[in-house]
Amino acid sequence: MFINLGLVKVIKAVTVNGSGVNMIKFMHKKLPEQCIFLMASRLIREKGVMEYLDASRLLKKSFPEVRFQLIGPFDTVTKDDIEPYVLDGTIEYFGEVTNIEDYYANSSVLVLPSYYREGVPRTILEAMSAGRPIITTDTPGCRETVENGVNGFLIQPRSVEDLVDKMKWIIEHKEDTAIMGRNSRILCEKKFDVSIINKKMMEVLKL
Repeated sequence: MFINLGLVKVIKAVTVNGSGVNMIKFMHKKLPEQCIFLMASRLIREKGVMEYLDASRLLKKSFPEVRFQLIGPFDTVTKDDIEPYVLDGTIEYFGEVTNIEDYYANSSVLVLPSYYREGVPRTILEAMSAGRPIITTDTPGCRETVENGVNGFLIQPRSVEDLVDKMKWIIEHKEDTAIMGRNSRILCEKKFDVSIINKKMMEVLKL
């Protein structure tokens, strides 16, 4: 966009894979026995929060043993918006947390059905480093983190139906989910390790 608007010349433009992730802090952990979905985000509507809640409610009816968790501070999605999903037992809401690595370790899959104008979402990189499959949207920033069907799934923005379909696949394919999680870690090592990103930036800046 900057190039198209004439704000920067092509020869001076370089793209890096986000800000990177500390892969020592976010270690690969074995998936839990129980299937647990996690969404971690500021609660902004464009992050796909309501789509996640609606998909979770639909799946909870058929798979009552599956858990659906939500982390993040309120924003354009309010307490009143999520309270019905908490009260009916669909969602476990934990608010804003400081030990998010523990929640990745205790989850099976990270879900971020965002249609927000993202960079590369940090929560996705952290979850990939922790060896979790990713379900996110086929949108700029998000799509760079997922090889569809390899370390997770790309879904259509705002599509509860597509989200339900991919979450249901995860529930029914536990062994494949574990493979996807390992693939996330491998992809993260190749593209998003903070040491690789920092090295690239230093080269670009000639420091």
